[in-house]
Amino acid sequence: MYALIGVTGYDLPTLAALTIPQLHWLMRGQGQILYPRLRPQLDANWAHMDKDGVAKILRGRAAEPPPPTREERDRAEAYRIAHAFYLPSTPAAGTTLVPKAEPIGGLPVATARAVMAFAEAGGFPENVWADDVAPLWHQIQATAAQGT
Repeated sequence: MYALIGVTGYDLPTLAALTIPQLHWLMRGQGQILYPRLRPQLDANWAHMDKDGVAKILRGRAAEPPPPTREERDRAEAYRIAHAFYLPSTPAAGTTLVPKAEPIGGLPVATARAVMAFAEAGGFPENVWADDVAPLWHQIQATAAQGT
């Protein structure tokens, strides 16, 4: 976030005053905002990339990490047991950390589905999304799911 100061016109007090959805919106374009400033360095670094480096990047993209070994799983479990006092409790099987959203009373299912489609198409301005829609998003989804 500090890299955006001076590039976007935002200063630290302005960034500190933004809401979380506004920060997410700002950070979503971070790479595109910084690219013109960083392009000479990125191009200089890329000029030294050889054929083996390119192949390594392409191989890494498609490869999935290997599953943990029995020893790694045991070590992680022992860590959780030894440090249980400091770690957050894990929910019991079948429970969730987020309570189930209740449908919005009086909101027609068709309207909830239309709001979801409009949101998925990117129709809401960022301030409307952050202020009006995002706080009710889970309830809107629950309302839209009623007809299924």
